[in-house]
Amino acid sequence: MNALHNPDSAVATAALSTNYLVIPAPLKLCDVDGSANLLTDAFFDSPPVTALFPAPRLRQQVTFFMACNCRYALHYGEGYATTEKDAIALWLTPQHASLTWWGMCRTGMFAAPLRYGVRTTLRLISFALQIEAMHQRVAPMPHYYLFIAGVAPGQQGKGANAALLRPMLARMDNENMPAYLETQSADNVALYEQLGFRVMENKPLKGFADFQNWGMLRLPNQGAND
Repeated sequence: MNALHNPDSAVATAALSTNYLVIPAPLKLCDVDGSANLLTDAFFDSPPVTALFPAPRLRQQVTFFMACNCRYALHYGEGYATTEKDAIALWLTPQHASLTWWGMCRTGMFAAPLRYGVRTTLRLISFALQIEAMHQRVAPMPHYYLFIAGVAPGQQGKGANAALLRPMLARMDNENMPAYLETQSADNVALYEQLGFRVMENKPLKGFADFQNWGMLRLPNQGAND
């Protein structure tokens, strides 16, 4: 696994949110387990986990999935956390913004059939194929990819996520580079619009009842009112 990139000076700049003063701390390989546990807590009863792992879901199933995501991001991008480790953001860099099967297998997902069985593994594959297809349609140009961002349940709604993302978005403005993300929660759309992202595509995912995916793009120096 590749070492985490050294942070840009813009990323090390403090970001002020409503209740947070954040100096993003780079995540390292030794942080994978803690990050996976935080993401499991954050998403256990929320999309996309609720669609990928129908109840009764097991915590160890979700934690394994999140750990694979963390490893992938630290292989092919950068990860940052608040000082208190109550929020994390994982980014894929422009050179590696497109998901690959080799990358997923390399970072542990090859074991999914043994961990989950065939039916759940096929759900994961269908999900990955559909969100990556939207990703490619919306952002065919070089870009940063907000792979996953999560906040500990007790800290949600206090501005930690926005405060953690703003320094990285400022760095992208300096590099004149767009950013892409997807979300499966309508509640998150307005939050990301405040950071300059715009919905470029929204459609249900086949095989997932009542499950929507929003593909959002942020152009450089695009604020909430632009």
